[in-house]
Amino acid sequence: RMDLCDSPDSPRLTATIELPGMKKDDLSIEVFNGDTLTAPTTARSQSASVSPAPPTTRTRYPVQELKYGQFRRVIALPAGVKATEIAASMADGMLIISWPRVSSASLPPTRHIDVA
Repeated sequence: RMDLCDSPDSPRLTATIELPGMKKDDLSIEVFNGDTLTAPTTARSQSASVSPAPPTTRTRYPVQELKYGQFRRVIALPAGVKATEIAASMADGMLIISWPRVSSASLPPTRHIDVA
C-alpha cells in the first residue's frame, strides 16, 4: 500500500510505501526515461524460518496469508523532476521516496493545437 502526499506547505512530494519485513538492501529504486520511478523488490517467505515443522514436499498450509513473491511499485513523476533530486529512506518497514515540487514557471508553456 502507498500514500502519496502533496502538501502545499512542503517543497517536496512524498510517497510512503509499506514494505513490512523488508530491508533496504532488498530494494532497488530506478528512474526510467526521466518520468517513471520504479521500486521493484522480492519478498521472501518467512514461513520456513518460523514454522514448527521443517518444510518438505508434504508440508501443507491450510491457511497462508503471509505475502511473498515479486513486487513492483511504479510512480509517474511530474514533468521537470530531476532524477538526481530524488531521495529515499527506509525505516520500520516504510519506504519513503521524495522529490522536489516543480513550479509551473519552469515547465514549457502549454501549446494549443488547432484541429483542421
